[in-house]
Amino acid sequence: MSELLSRVANSVNRRLPSGGFTGCLHVEIENEGRIVIDGDGARVSTLPDGADDSATTTARSEPDCTLRVDSDTCSALLARTLDPMTAYLNGRLRVAGDITFVTMLGRMLR
Repeated sequence: MSELLSRVANSVNRRLPSGGFTGCLHVEIENEGRIVIDGDGARVSTLPDGADDSATTTARSEPDCTLRVDSDTCSALLARTLDPMTAYLNGRLRVAGDITFVTMLGRMLR
C-alpha cells in the first residue's frame, strides 16, 4: 500500500464525522490506487484497477461519484496548498458521477 493512499485515508478519517457520510465515493490516484469513502469512513481499496467491485460489500459497490487525480495534485490538495475548486477548474481533479457527493464531503472535511 502506498504512503500517499494511507495519508489520504487517515486524513479523511480524522476529519469525517462518524456516520455522517452516506453514499459511496471513490478517489482514484493515478499510479497509486483507490480509496473508498462511505458511511464506514475511508479506506484503501485492495482491488486491482479494473476489477469488478459490484459483487461485494457496500464498501466496494458502485460509487455515486469518482474523483481522479494524479499524485502531485493529490499531495498538494492534502497539504492544502492547492484549492480543490482550482484543481477542478484546471482539469487536475476530474469528477465522474454525482458531484453533490463531492460538495457534501468537502463541507464535512473543512
